[in-house]
Amino acid sequence: MSCHGCATSFGFFIREHGCPSCGFSYCNKCLQFKCELSKLGPGQHKVCRECSEHGGQPPKRIYEPPAALIRRLESLENPAGPPITVYTPNPRMVQLKSGLEEPDRQIAERLEKLRADRKKGPAPTEEEVVSRLARLRGQSYIPANTKPTYTAPDTRTDQEKADSLLNQFAEEKQLLDKLPSPEQEVAERLNKLRGQSTSPQDEVTALMRQLSTQSGKDGKDVQDSLRATQSQDVTMESDGENEEEMARKIMASFNEGCDNVETVRKIYLPQAEGPISN
Repeated sequence: MSCHGCATSFGFFIREHGCPSCGFSYCNKCLQFKCELSKLGPGQHKVCRECSEHGGQPPKRIYEPPAALIRRLESLENPAGPPITVYTPNPRMVQLKSGLEEPDRQIAERLEKLRADRKKGPAPTEEEVVSRLARLRGQSYIPANTKPTYTAPDTRTDQEKADSLLNQFAEEKQLLDKLPSPEQEVAERLNKLRGQSTSPQDEVTALMRQLSTQSGKDGKDVQDSLRATQSQDVTMESDGENEEEMARKIMASFNEGCDNVETVRKIYLPQAEGPISN
């Protein structure tokens, strides 16, 4: 520690003394002034030079605040307004407009105004650029800050997953089988227009299935059924032609697995000539 007056370090030979008026530490040389102090009673007391000059009262020190603090307080009391941007005219544009006619001068002023407006607008953010790019590509933009939805982990084994897929395919196949085919829908609509409850195509298909399952039995019942089907009333001549073509296709598909195909052909298509080939 050092003396407050001469900055001499205290030690064994230089002792530290305190000023009874201001309380600062001084050495014996700096504490040689005497004056009366009312708080210590009558008599002369050793004080420092500054206290002796002020009549035993410590000098009032006025510390000025730093300039940075003053500026900060002024900015809080009087907040500054938005910065004023002053656009200086481009000397090149001024020189260009001086030698132009009125229409050309107006075009040059509009061009200068467009350039000034482009400078005023803030630059787009990265998120805006990404969203605009996704919109141009026809994709849906998902912001990065959106929370992802929770998906429960699949704890099934491989065998259970395979069984589940097989069951799903089987159920989809059953649903597709229940749906009528476009050909059947057209045939049903034609039958409704003709006033028929069932189509000959369904009857012939059922008979051919019966032939395929009972190929070893006697085909007498099947022949009777085919004769009954042939004896149905046909309102239009084109209906008979469609039935002939349909019966040809059905018998061609069962040509290999059925032994009574030739009998069916003779009964149901008496006008057809020649054997039916695949």
